[in-house]
Amino acid sequence: MDKQNENAIHCLENSARLFRSSERGGSRAARQYNQLGDLLKGQDGKKAAQMYGEAAELFASEGDG
Repeated sequence: MDKQNENAIHCLENSARLFRSSERGGSRAARQYNQLGDLLKGQDGKKAAQMYGEAAELFASEGDG
């Protein structure tokens, strides 16, 4: 993974955490965790699965399936 991708992933992780901590940002955080899973699935399957899990948990809690 190149430095540019690492920086993008780091920024997405930070924004997902910020959205998750806000009162009404759960579904936004879930979408970002899902995007992170997509970005990571070819490079780090374990971390991708973790991101998909975070997204699924948030989607379920928000009632978004």
